[in-house]
Order: sequence, then structure tokens, then C-alpha cells
Amino acid sequence: MDVLGKALETSVLRQMATDAARFICRWRSEVSEQWLPAELEIEPSALETVLRDGQRQGCEPLMLVLAILGAEWLLRARPATAEDVEKELRKIGNALERGTSDLNLAVFVLGAAQKVLRRRLEKCRYLVSYSTWTLPSPSLVMQLAKRGARPRVDYAQVSPITVVSVRRGPLPCIGPIVAAILAEGIAAKAGQDPARSEELAVAVAGLLQKRKLVPPEFPKWRDKLSFSIVDPALFMTGPDRRKTFRGWLIFRFHRHYRSMARELSTWEAFCEQARDNPRWLFSSVGDLQVARQMYAVRWA
Repeated sequence: MDVLGKALETSVLRQMATDAARFICRWRSEVSEQWLPAELEIEPSALETVLRDGQRQGCEPLMLVLAILGAEWLLRARPATAEDVEKELRKIGNALERGTSDLNLAVFVLGAAQKVLRRRLEKCRYLVSYSTWTLPSPSLVMQLAKRGARPRVDYAQVSPITVVSVRRGPLPCIGPIVAAILAEGIAAKAGQDPARSEELAVAVAGLLQKRKLVPPEFPKWRDKLSFSIVDPALFMTGPDRRKTFRGWLIFRFHRHYRSMARELSTWEAFCEQARDNPRWLFSSVGDLQVARQMYAVRWA
């Protein structure tokens, strides 16, 4: 089943929509607290319709599926459980023990800091896709990663890094938002005018959120992600596309998709990667740092 860069028959689109709906249901079930029971599944026929409409506009169905599934896989967070906290505390304890020959020191440090660490971790959001937290750790390791490894460090001289603040309230369902942003970018790249591109984006968001969007919603999402950034790829041409976070997301999505062309020549190969190697496949949509940035945005 060759699915790359070709107009696909109805039976092929139907198979893609059916398989994609199964993936979405499985991933949403892992963060069922984030969704209402009726939202855990999407209708394959509705997804097939969106893919067909996109194809009529010149959008590759596989690109749309990749954007949708990538956003759904990556952006799944839940409140930290007691098991998550205990696992992280064990990791911290093990790191302390490995870093010193004086085990008494490791026990002393963890014993003194454990209550504070536990309280902080209990407030955090746990990112299921990467099995880690949605906010960067303010640890010395993270600080050194930004400055380059050094054999010895004066702890008092290392300035703290900025971390993503912990948000209060319910977790936002960000996957449909990012999928819609990418769908608009795909349509624009295919030569559609802004109105048609936004129409496809709204259709994708409505499908994934299982409701009809009110008119101002999508433009507000787009504005929230259109904040200025330093170009992450100065060595490449076309820097205008990367002046905003939204522009960077769309640019990297197209770039990664094209680089994956050989591995994604069939739908069967796509599904195999989605099952066995999702971090590679969905890196086109974003990585851990992208996910953390998404959860730092004030969506409410």
C-alpha cells in the first residue's frame, strides 16, 4: 500500500482512518483523566472524511495523519501519581550514591531534601510519551548541560536556570490544538489560501475534540503559539518561517516528514513505526522540549 505523495483510493483512506482511530483510542486511554469517556474514541468515518477533504485540497493524507497522531501521542500529560514520585525519588537517591564515595552524605542530603522534593513532584505533570515531567528539572545536571561539561564545579557559582512554572487547574488537551496548527501549515504549503487552510485546521480540531469549534477559538490558539523565538536553525535558508514558535513547528514538521519518506513508503511501515518507534516517527511533530513548552503556555 504505497501512501506517499499519491492520491489515495477510498479503501486506502478508510484503512488509514481506522488504524489511526485505534492508535488515538489506545493513547487517550493511558491518560483517561484528561478526557471525558465519550472523547476517548473518535469516529474513523469522520477522520476519513477529513483526510479526503484534505486530499482534495492538495494535502497528502499521510502528512495529515502524521500531524494528528504525532500530536496525540506526544501531548499526553497527567497529574503525578504516588508511584511516579517514588520512582523519581529513587532515581535521585541512586544518582547521589553514584556521585559520592561517602554514602553517609548521600543519605543525609536525600533525607533533608526528601519532603521538599516530594511536595514539588506531587504538583508536577507527568508526560506519558517520554515517561518524564513536563517541566525541566532545576538540577545541577540540567544547568551543566547548558554550559558544557566541566570536571569540577563550584556549586555556589552556578546560577539557576529558568524552569517551567507549575500550572494550576485541569490539564489542557493540547494534542488537537497542535494537530490543527500543523494541518493549517500543511494546507498553506499545498497552496491553499488562508481561509481554506484555516477551514481544514478547524475540521481537524473539531474531529479530535468531538465538538464544533466556536469561531474565535482557532485564531486564539494560533496567536498563543505565534510568540517570537530565536531562529533555531540559522544555518538554513528561509529564516522568516522560523521567527515564531508556530513557524518553527510547521517548518520542522515539513523538514522531518521529507527526511522520513523512504521509511514511510507504505502504511504498514508507518503503523509499525508508530507501535515500535514512536519517538522517532513523531519527532516530526515535536520532542520533549517542544512538549514542555506547550504545557508552559497559558491556554485558559
